[in-house]
Amino acid sequence: DKDLVDIVKYIVRNNIRESDAWNIRRKLLEKPFIGPKTVDAFLLFTTQNSFFTPSDRHYLLYVRTFLELRKYPPVKKYCTSYTCYSCPLQERCVSGWSIRVFGRLSGWIQTLSYLHGRRIVKLPSLK
Repeated sequence: DKDLVDIVKYIVRNNIRESDAWNIRRKLLEKPFIGPKTVDAFLLFTTQNSFFTPSDRHYLLYVRTFLELRKYPPVKKYCTSYTCYSCPLQERCVSGWSIRVFGRLSGWIQTLSYLHGRRIVKLPSLK
């Protein structure tokens, strides 16, 4: 898909500001078979916007187990219409909640939960 190639070239050649990153996220999510987790992981590791939170089963489990909160994965339909800051599902969605609570650390906290879930690192309990 030429559009995807153009987006990747744009990211590589430019320092992506936050507003541009949300627009890129929306464009990528419009593609079939590309969901919020994939797009957020891509943007987390290719731009300097560390608030992107690729919400996977490891992060959901971490939030439920260690923080004792019940959050849900992002809903693509809402992700294509809103930023996480303005989404009506922000409190329910683990990505929106995480960005609001952890800010620029959100993506890295998710990465630690992934490494913990894969048994690569051991995180202490917050209880």
